[in-house]
Amino acid sequence: MNASVAPRAAVVATGVGCGLLVLQLALLNHDFTVDGLQYAAAVERGEPLLHPNHLLYNALNHVLWRTLGLLLPSAPAAAWTMQMVNIVAGCVAAAALTQIAAKRAAAPVAAAIGVLLLAGFGFWTFSQEPEVYVLPAALVAVSLLILERAHLASRHAAALALLCAAAVLLLQQYVFWFPLLLWLAWPKLQARGRLLLLTVPWLLPLLVYVALGHANGAFESFDALLRWFLGYGWTADGIGTYRAPPPLAARAGGLLLALGNLWFAYELVASPWAWPLAAAAVLAVLISALPTCRAPLRRGSVPLMLFIGVNLLFTFWWEARNIEFLLPVWIGFVALLALHADRLRSRWLAVGVLLVFAINAALAMLPQRDWPMRYQLAGALADAAQLGPEDVLLTEELNTVLWLGYFHDRPVRFAPGAISALMHADRDPALVARTIDAALARGQRVFTLEFAEHGRLRALAARLPLLGRPMPEGGVDAALEQAYAGFELQPVAAVPGTYEVRPAERVQ
Repeated sequence: MNASVAPRAAVVATGVGCGLLVLQLALLNHDFTVDGLQYAAAVERGEPLLHPNHLLYNALNHVLWRTLGLLLPSAPAAAWTMQMVNIVAGCVAAAALTQIAAKRAAAPVAAAIGVLLLAGFGFWTFSQEPEVYVLPAALVAVSLLILERAHLASRHAAALALLCAAAVLLLQQYVFWFPLLLWLAWPKLQARGRLLLLTVPWLLPLLVYVALGHANGAFESFDALLRWFLGYGWTADGIGTYRAPPPLAARAGGLLLALGNLWFAYELVASPWAWPLAAAAVLAVLISALPTCRAPLRRGSVPLMLFIGVNLLFTFWWEARNIEFLLPVWIGFVALLALHADRLRSRWLAVGVLLVFAINAALAMLPQRDWPMRYQLAGALADAAQLGPEDVLLTEELNTVLWLGYFHDRPVRFAPGAISALMHADRDPALVARTIDAALARGQRVFTLEFAEHGRLRALAARLPLLGRPMPEGGVDAALEQAYAGFELQPVAAVPGTYEVRPAERVQ
């Protein structure tokens, strides 16, 4: 390799990383996930900070947020500080893969690979969230860059071991990275380095789990111990999945759609004009990689393929519809492209990456610079009806209610409505009416946004019934009518399309 390649690759990677940082700040997301808002609230409260599946994420952010509070006149909301950490982590990951590619190919090809990592909707959205998933993925990307060296000294082995341990402590799913890291690093290490890599990545997380588990009473019983180490994976019936798994066909369909969601925002389903462009984008990227299929595999390809495969199987079993568990698949895929950058068809790659970015920018990145309409509706309704902690709000997405509580200090009670029932096959549609009945019987006020929101979940329910239950005849509107049949819907005049749900004589 030419001696000038490494410095040039570093310059290209730095340029891509800085450019993406400016782009992410310019397109700052204001549409937060449920978990992101819950994590941010936990960080500000100081509890709960420890969860076995993502042990140290909230705790580290709590320390950062408290430190900023000491250094600044007033600390920003934890959601914003956590978002900034993930934005930087996403740019670091993109820069690391860019540098790997730039050692093999021209700067435009390497830059396209770095941009593709963040242009894909899954990686973009979680790098713009107060969520856990991008930070450990960035540690894997940095590890892959270190592994580029022909020989690894003990300091490199120590760095790889600590990065792996940190990834596991941030997100338990990265236990799958450990054996593949060993495979990739072993031939390049001396005895001392091998010993470090054999012990630290599993021993350090284990010691942290044991110490924190002991402090939190996890050793009081065998069941408590398993619950501590497995988190969501331990139920009263033993080892289980994140949620009750749907039938295999629905699970396979959910995984397929989630893989598509790694590339594009779900808003794609409501934009028929974008479908052929999205298909062309994926096809262009895959065509660009065709030469790699006809050439011998490079060292490192097989471990990365196994990393992708193991995480695909895990996601299929654990929670097939959720893209957050597929981020290792995305970073593995883009890393494979970086590893074979000199074999890629540059024009096809450029077309594919530009289309991926343009579609996601039009459908999600640009619109999400402002609070989404469902947030604005909820805020207007909260002010008009003076919603309080005992009031119940039926809405398509839980994050709408959490946003009210976190950013506007208006905590209200969330109740899933008809759209949620359509989107979750394990939820009985009749539960909507029973929930309303129970709230009214307790003397609570009940409001609904479902007739006004017309959000992405409604579009998904209408166009992708595969994700939930069979659609009733008449579509989503019929499902809404059935859910609220027998109740009086009193319009809230100040916020068109919103209603207070009141008791009425049931239709026989």
